[in-house]
Amino acid sequence: MKNKIFSVTLVLAMILAMVSTSMITASAATNYCKLSINKTEVKIGETFTFTCDANPSPSQYWFSIYNTDTGNLVISGHRAKIYSDSFLSAGPYAAYMSNGYQDSNWVNFYVYGSAPTSAQLTPNKTSLSFGESIYFTPSHNAYYARVYISIYNTASNTLVYNGEIKAYKAFTFTPSASGTYSATISAYTPSGTAHSSWVYFTVGAGNKPTNPQISIDKGNNGSYALNDTVKFTYSATNATGYTIGIDRDGKRILTQEVPATGFSYKCTSPGNYSAYVTSWNNVGYTDSSRVNFTVNGGSGQTNNLSLAKLRAYANKNWDSGVGLCAEYVYNCLSAAGLTLPNINYADYKGRNYSVKTWAPSQLKYFVEQTSYEIIWRDSHASPPTADWIKQNIEPGDVIYYEASEWKKCPDHVVICVGRDSTGFPLFSAHNSAHKGDNPAKDKVYASGSGQSLLAVVKMNMYN
Repeated sequence: MKNKIFSVTLVLAMILAMVSTSMITASAATNYCKLSINKTEVKIGETFTFTCDANPSPSQYWFSIYNTDTGNLVISGHRAKIYSDSFLSAGPYAAYMSNGYQDSNWVNFYVYGSAPTSAQLTPNKTSLSFGESIYFTPSHNAYYARVYISIYNTASNTLVYNGEIKAYKAFTFTPSASGTYSATISAYTPSGTAHSSWVYFTVGAGNKPTNPQISIDKGNNGSYALNDTVKFTYSATNATGYTIGIDRDGKRILTQEVPATGFSYKCTSPGNYSAYVTSWNNVGYTDSSRVNFTVNGGSGQTNNLSLAKLRAYANKNWDSGVGLCAEYVYNCLSAAGLTLPNINYADYKGRNYSVKTWAPSQLKYFVEQTSYEIIWRDSHASPPTADWIKQNIEPGDVIYYEASEWKKCPDHVVICVGRDSTGFPLFSAHNSAHKGDNPAKDKVYASGSGQSLLAVVKMNMYN
């Protein structure tokens, strides 16, 4: 009896295993929809055959076939898995099918009539200036043929363009250099190919841009307040593009390609500015004269912070134990002469801060209401390199870090107070205490102790 029960149990287990395996196999099957054709070039009246392969596989598939020259839908309807047809109209065609769940790939095929016996290529001009375009119209005497154009620089015998184009439709070509060029077309069918005569055209040397001009909305030597926007307009004769250069206090801060319609720049730092525009084309470039403007400090601040007083406070209080990181940086900036408000504040975790017990995000907000410039922030694709830190962070700059669980909210703040013998910036901070004079301990790193550099704020207000 026990053996019978065991046998029945074993059989049931095997059946269940087979059913389970079948269900897993069925669920793991991939849905797909593929279409193929037995030949891609046929003559008028010649039969071609499509084969559909799909999962799930219905008894009928939905077919669509378009003439790609005209865009017209020529066939639309249900067809069998293997479907044959022939066309009486020559031309280029594209087909796809659907199994009701997804669409297949596109299949291109071509239907040809008799072979062409002649082909022509007609340019709209035979002499043009550099930067101009030439328009070719190709034609042939076949009902349909695939047309290919070849263009050579005859001086160097270099093929500069080769590709398929449409018959009876203008093809545009813009030479990249001056010189003499030649062009021809081939009208192809499987039954034969016709070639046009060569046509020749010349391209003059052209000229680089002339008469570049730049101006700003408040005129040369205009004055702007902090966070105002300067609106630049510029122009030049024969220019295809523009690049603007902006300097602050004699140091380049921006070089950027700009649209021909104009460019706006937000004044985030006080100082004396100058700007010019480079107009360019494929022949060369020309610089404009400079336009000058001044940006005044905001929030009543001027460029009168004392870096010496900031350092003196840091040297005396770096290990005083008074205040956490943000309050310590706040006191360093206050010692330098920066005025910041004291208000009650609660961060997004609900922790309450008041008076000078500042959270890093609170300090960051109020520092940014003064004269500042953010030179690196978390939106950058990767952390700043050691070379970037060395070249860009200066004494007096405020550096913010974030811990991953804070979701891009500043979690720690330090202040740069000097450099080591190699010129690498050193920081001073609380919790933990750093004096800013130990290259092995106090370097400004992109990340450390589970934190990543979030932003660098340049105060730009030290005398």
